[in-house]
Amino acid sequence: KIADLAALYNTPLCIHNIGTLVQIAASLHFGASIYNFITSEIVPRRPIGELTTGGPLQIVKGQVEIPQGPGLGIVLDPEALRADMAPGEPWWG
Repeated sequence: KIADLAALYNTPLCIHNIGTLVQIAASLHFGASIYNFITSEIVPRRPIGELTTGGPLQIVKGQVEIPQGPGLGIVLDPEALRADMAPGEPWWG
């Protein structure tokens, strides 16, 4: 609703994103779907794409390409996710 209201007034929209790789991919798809999207701040906890199979997100001249493929366009690597878990954290995969 906020994006629709901003579009009515030609107001640019920026996303503040400091989440996981899944949230980054979702934010990129959301940004690509709205009229007045300008940028998304991305502050990943780990390097982008380190927890995926099939290669990292593509960054060209400071811009991230929208992931292609089913769902959000990313495939998480279960082994990398397990290695990144906190001690005692349950595995939900």
